[in-house]
Amino acid sequence: MEKEAVIRLSFFLGIFLVMALWEIIAPRRKKSTSKAIRWTWNLVLTVLNPLVVRLLFPVLAVAVAIKAREQGWGLLNLYDLPDWISFSLAIILLDMVVYLQHLMFHAVPLLWRFHTWCTMRTWIMT
Repeated sequence: MEKEAVIRLSFFLGIFLVMALWEIIAPRRKKSTSKAIRWTWNLVLTVLNPLVVRLLFPVLAVAVAIKAREQGWGLLNLYDLPDWISFSLAIILLDMVVYLQHLMFHAVPLLWRFHTWCTMRTWIMT
């Protein structure tokens, strides 16, 4: 696992260096802010984004699930099922929805572009 982190970080830094040099050699637009400020903020966001996604989102998901259960929201709360059945159905339904979403990302051209961009960005960032 340690090697994977080194490999990912090496690729990220290598690609960042290539893109930074490319931007210096052949900029595509007129400079509106200094490169140092923009690159600093980009790197800060690169560090903060995975932290927020990996820490905050799971906490929020659990909080929303607890609130939904307390309020009786959701399809599975309409029926008095044992917890293990509700849990199993929830996992199966969630997987089916994620699979449907994935199919849509492959079927709709605009979503496909977003999908490939997110996949590459996730691979680089994690």
